[in-house]
Amino acid sequence: MILDSASPVRFVALGDSFTEGVGDTAPGRPHGVRGWADRTAQELSRLDPATRYANLAVRGRRLDRIIADQVDAALAMNPTLVSFYAGGNDLLMARLDLPALLHRLERAVVRLRESGTQVLLFTGYNVPLSPLLEPLKLRNAVYNTRVRRIARELDCPLVDYWCFERFQDRALWAPDRLHMSPAGHEYMAAKVLEVLGVPGPAAEPGPVPRDIPRLGARLRDDAAWLRRDFSPWLLRKVRGVSSGDALQARWPHLSRVDPETGLPAEERFAYSVTGNSASYPSATRVGTNSSMSKAATPLTLKGSRSTAAWTSSRVAVDRRMPPVRGDFRPEATNRPFA
Repeated sequence: MILDSASPVRFVALGDSFTEGVGDTAPGRPHGVRGWADRTAQELSRLDPATRYANLAVRGRRLDRIIADQVDAALAMNPTLVSFYAGGNDLLMARLDLPALLHRLERAVVRLRESGTQVLLFTGYNVPLSPLLEPLKLRNAVYNTRVRRIARELDCPLVDYWCFERFQDRALWAPDRLHMSPAGHEYMAAKVLEVLGVPGPAAEPGPVPRDIPRLGARLRDDAAWLRRDFSPWLLRKVRGVSSGDALQARWPHLSRVDPETGLPAEERFAYSVTGNSASYPSATRVGTNSSMSKAATPLTLKGSRSTAAWTSSRVAVDRRMPPVRGDFRPEATNRPFA
């Protein structure tokens, strides 16, 4: 466990649709979604109502824009924990300088770690899109190899998403096949809490369905997916636009999270960003609900570049993870719908 009773957690989530929560539909919330990061923040707030949370992730964002728009804003909040998953949208591009991309990703993680915050990293899953996109799995394998190395060398906790056999279950995927369903986000939140050493809902592996849909049903499902999801996505890629171009961050300020609803409370740490500069004014604490805070024990994250609280063994993996032959595994592919 890497949490103790020294001070409250300030959790800032960075990234794209994976962290924004796309696929976890929640009417009444910003952008109409919830997601694993919101669920994680809610569990942290149940342990300590003084926990603060912000989510700067926006769907469709590629690595460079995530770095430009979100990293400075996150550092201005003086976080104790930053979740960072970026580059997934870059991997889907037709032309990509993968070594250069991974170098920029590593420099961003180095910058976050040098601030003293703990950085939670993720490998990428081989999403169940289409046999036409099978070559993308090689890029994903290279990406994951580099992320594991970064986590090991920079002493970052790692959620090894690639290894989660449970995601072979169709129920954990949204109809678009690219994003997790509500059940998938719930499972991911449980895995994140497991990595952080935080008590919470157990991430039960559960049986992986082995039933293979009949050929006719698969063809009809593929045709519907191509028409409903893939064609609009491909058209946006050709036009150079994203579904998130007009969107802003869902929770742009560090706020307390209601442990019952999971929604940000009224109290928040305000910050402002102008151009490339960010300011973090001092916060004024307002009244808290005494029934929530009497038995609360503040939590803080241990570990910095000078205090190695993490080892390479502190990663979340399913007990039934696939065999590993070295660190680079292009031949090992997730086939959820095979």
